Amino acid sequence: MGRVIHFEVPVDNVERAEKFFSKTFGWKLEQQNGPWGKYLAVITGDASEAGINGAFYKREDESAENARVINVLDIDDIDKHVKKIKEHGGEILYDKMVVKGVGYLAYFRDPGGNLLGMMQHDSTAGMEEGEK
Repeated sequence: MGRVIHFEVPVDNVERAEKFFSKTFGWKLEQQNGPWGKYLAVITGDASEAGINGAFYKREDESAENARVINVLDIDDIDKHVKKIKEHGGEILYDKMVVKGVGYLAYFRDPGGNLLGMMQHDSTAGMEEGEK
């Protein structure tokens, strides 16, 4: 359906963002490697509550493509949606990549110039036979 399921927010100081949001809102943050380098996964609340989780990442340059908030959409077939994005005037910026144990992720620009991500969930993505 394409619902927003995740947000990514660029920050100048990852440690400062972690301290502020954990102390102010009780968010849980976990250091990970992400598509933009230093990346803090953000859990904004209990899974039984409405809402979405996200991430903070280090903003390297104000003029960079990823220097703004990015929303990630939940999709059922990433290959199909890559094709549809191209057909309808969008541009694929970062093609399908594996997020081990989570699924497949790609980033695109819509015809209006907005940067978005899309995720196809697959818990076996990138896993070796013994890990599945």
